[in-house]
Amino acid sequence: MCSQHGANGRPRSPVGAVRLSPGEERSSSPGRAKAPARRCRYGQRTTSPYEKRRPARAPFLVRGYVLVVDDDVRYDPTIYQGAAAHYRRGRPAYSPQLEEVLTAELGLDGSGRLLDAGCGPGILTVRLAHLFEEAIGLDPDPDMLAEGRQAADERGLTNVRWVQALAEDLPAAAPGPYRVVTFGQSFHWTDETRVADTVYDMLEPGGALALIVHTVEGRPAPPSPGPQPIPHAEIEALVEKYLGSTKRVGQGVAPLRTHRFEDVLVRSRFGAPRAIFAPGIPDLIRDSESVVSGYFSMATSAPHLFGDRVDDFAGDVRELLASRSPEGIFWDWPGDTEVVLARR
Repeated sequence: MCSQHGANGRPRSPVGAVRLSPGEERSSSPGRAKAPARRCRYGQRTTSPYEKRRPARAPFLVRGYVLVVDDDVRYDPTIYQGAAAHYRRGRPAYSPQLEEVLTAELGLDGSGRLLDAGCGPGILTVRLAHLFEEAIGLDPDPDMLAEGRQAADERGLTNVRWVQALAEDLPAAAPGPYRVVTFGQSFHWTDETRVADTVYDMLEPGGALALIVHTVEGRPAPPSPGPQPIPHAEIEALVEKYLGSTKRVGQGVAPLRTHRFEDVLVRSRFGAPRAIFAPGIPDLIRDSESVVSGYFSMATSAPHLFGDRVDDFAGDVRELLASRSPEGIFWDWPGDTEVVLARR
């Protein structure tokens, strides 16, 4: 552990990690102000559907897992209906250095407890479980939890527990204390101010809230390793053709965001957070079925939204992909992995 800390006692960032302090300019991610987009050598914007982009204001919207109508908050169980089976295959992985970055920044040593809130199919829960005595994955979607439980069983993990609940049900649903609470691309789905204050009280002294996201904009884009990039713009045009120009989520429309994560956290008891980056996978190669699953894994193009035309949509996407790559192989650049850290 000593080698991970500098002379001032603060953890050293591992090789490849970039740390930004409060007030420094940083890239955009779900809920962050946009930076100028980089361009890859094909001349396309290196945006990613896995980043959350800020939509225009709507009077009726879904705030992630909860339906908001005139400030009346209710859980909408249809947001990811049919998506769970596609999530693990369709979503690109976080940085291979994520564990190293978190260990160095937070001094993880196998002790303490992890709460992965809004865990979905347990991507982070399963991946980080070995860094803690106990890991808890919390999500309101039973199908997502079933996928997570299966993944943990396949890896022989015995220190993972699964809880079906909303983040807004904390702390009662999964009482603390925790050394780390993570939200993997899910914090923006919550009643953020309320949840942040709740999490603060659930952390042990020195514990951390870690908001983990893919970030493309403002990050240097690598050159393609050879295969064509995924034609995201054309696939998104197909989504619009089937579902209309208004992005739908569950029984409402896509969530409105007019603020950044920092805007929430700086007003909470956490104070100003820090952002660190772990380098993404520059040569991520995916097949056509993985691309199709990627779109079905997203709330704005979940299978249930297409109704009885879901197979037609999938067929059109496969036809498009085959026209771009007869081999069915594509390069994907989901970006670097950004970790927004707030300490108790």
